[in-house]
Amino acid sequence: KYQKLPLDRIPELFSGRAVRLGSYGEPTLIPVPVLRAMIGKASNFTGYTHRWRSPLFQGYKAFLMASCDSVADRQEATARGWRTFRVMTRLDLDSREVLCPATTARKANCETCGLCKGLSIQAKSVGILVHGIGKSNFQERGI
Repeated sequence: KYQKLPLDRIPELFSGRAVRLGSYGEPTLIPVPVLRAMIGKASNFTGYTHRWRSPLFQGYKAFLMASCDSVADRQEATARGWRTFRVMTRLDLDSREVLCPATTARKANCETCGLCKGLSIQAKSVGILVHGIGKSNFQERGI
């Protein structure tokens, strides 16, 4: 029922917009050429995946952050060449991480920050304290 959108029309739809890859689903389901077209003229973008371990998705590290639920996850993802976005129950950042700017004095938000762009920028990885309505369900893995 959906009309097919030619690849060359995608940039105009995202031009000047902030794009959050994965807002509605897993961004590694978007083919890399489509993803490149989406963010090529975007004003900003962010993106995350839990599928960073799979050899099939290593090309996405250019755009996405490895979603990590523990120090062990972060160490493994970093060893595989990913920048990470780590959720934690207590503030225990290491020297390669910064606290998410959206949580520090609310000086930024995901739309304006620009840190969670995978390897498309050179920056530290990001950590955030668990938050939101489901925070009581979060369990750090592999500590």
